[in-house]
Amino acid sequence: MNFRNIVLAAASLVLLWFAVPNFLAAIWMSTGDPLYRDIGSGKKLTSTEIEMLIESREQAISLVNSPKAATDLGAAYLALDPTPENLEKAVASVRSGIKLAPMNAFAWQRLAGLLAFKPDNGVEAVSAWRTARELAEYDTFLFYDRIRIGTQLYRAMTPQDRQILVEDIERAYAERRHSLRGYARRTNILEWMKFLLRDEEKTAFLSS
Repeated sequence: MNFRNIVLAAASLVLLWFAVPNFLAAIWMSTGDPLYRDIGSGKKLTSTEIEMLIESREQAISLVNSPKAATDLGAAYLALDPTPENLEKAVASVRSGIKLAPMNAFAWQRLAGLLAFKPDNGVEAVSAWRTARELAEYDTFLFYDRIRIGTQLYRAMTPQDRQILVEDIERAYAERRHSLRGYARRTNILEWMKFLLRDEEKTAFLSS
């Protein structure tokens, strides 16, 4: 075997070394994807299904550094059982995902939502909420959920943050007020919308 063939063989082995873990991680992720989508749609999963989702993400992380798997675990741990211990695990997992992908607005927003359950972490939660907005202010996928999280963090916000939240709600109302009303009803933040908009006409619409 000449030198060129040796180099090619070595390169192939290196590629294989990196490719196999990524391939296996992708398989693990795909097995849990339908369950993760079910959680996102609000479908109630059994504890066995949630444990399967957690296993799929933990196995993927054991093979490669996967920001998505780490962020997904933030939802899965709480879906399994919203205990203080699982909340801590969820927060730690999302933080690790952010370290791998610090420009991921969705991960920052999930961190803000998780920290909103812990009143003593209000400053960090608002900071995460603010970062998510700065990274993806006009992302329609994140928009309504960011408003919902903002209402949870309202008491910990600065006056400037509160004004930004109101501006987001005003924009959501102006663009798609029927959708905003439906979302507010589903997530039990309708009274917050009325309080923050403070407009008789808008309050009447939201109440109709």
